[in-house]
Amino acid sequence: MNTAKRFIIIFTISVTFLFLIVSSLNYFVDPLNLFSDSESESIEAKLARTLAAHQNIVIRNMDERKFQLYRIQYEQLKPEVIIVGASRVMQIGKNTFSKNSLNLGVSGATVEDHVALLDLATSKFQPKMIIIGTDPWIFNKTSGQKRWQSLRTEYENAIIKIQPEMAVNPTISTGVYDQLVNYAYTKESLAALYKRYINVDDGDIEYLESDAPLHDYDIIRKDGSRVYNKKYASRTQKDLVANMDSWIEYSMSSYSDSKQLINTFTALLDHYNKNYEVILLLSPYHPLAYEKILERKQIIIEVEDRIRTIANSRGIQVIGSYDPSKSNCSNEEFYDGAHPKDVCIHRIMSKLNQFY
Repeated sequence: MNTAKRFIIIFTISVTFLFLIVSSLNYFVDPLNLFSDSESESIEAKLARTLAAHQNIVIRNMDERKFQLYRIQYEQLKPEVIIVGASRVMQIGKNTFSKNSLNLGVSGATVEDHVALLDLATSKFQPKMIIIGTDPWIFNKTSGQKRWQSLRTEYENAIIKIQPEMAVNPTISTGVYDQLVNYAYTKESLAALYKRYINVDDGDIEYLESDAPLHDYDIIRKDGSRVYNKKYASRTQKDLVANMDSWIEYSMSSYSDSKQLINTFTALLDHYNKNYEVILLLSPYHPLAYEKILERKQIIIEVEDRIRTIANSRGIQVIGSYDPSKSNCSNEEFYDGAHPKDVCIHRIMSKLNQFY
């Protein structure tokens, strides 16, 4: 056997072996439950049941989307307002909003998350108002956000109510198995593996009557709003500045308009605007982060303008702005480059508190 043939054989075997390892890792670790059904005894289900029975819980390692699915299933509240969005809406609750609300925010939320969670929530509850946190990556085809696929089945069930033509779109289901060899999903699998076997958090599920901040752990209140831990919340402005660029680039390091995402977003608004008061919320960035956005990330400003145009054409109110000066939010009113504190959010929500 000559050298060239030997190289080809060794190379082929090596690549095949690597693909098998990566595929097996992603299939069996399955951090977003893409290839198996979540059990009712999962950590997410246990946390949701505990919060349904108590005022606050301590957050553990979990799939936020599965947790919200079970929250809707077990919660007996009767919210007037349902809130969906990314982590930038997680401060909305009893401390910032006068209405009885249920916050279903999940980190890095996309249109697909909104579609799935709003369908589940409005099927269970009877809210009068829906608040949709709308972030700059909402139309970005290259955002890198794949976590919505934890709610893939729920999304598929919901999308046909909003966009019936999507029922025959084969890319919805078949794309799941692409994650077996997907780089981003492999990173999620490795992170999950680390948490599962190395950084094990095996404490009992804790519930608290007080929502006073803890040193290292976050708290979720019964209304779904988040209380950040002291370690995270007490960082100095110097600490925040050091990481400012990462928040500007979050899910926006590259940008490509998706016609499908735009169509789904507008169809979502049209669907719910018939029977509910729909509000779009634009959570502000830290003032220093917004300065950098003005300098080199104009697409974020363009996305805000587009969102306002879409909303105005439908008579939908938009509150807040990515520009913190519009809500008089100062440097000290942010946890980091993209997450406003209660005082900033309360100022934005005060418009709704006055009129509703």
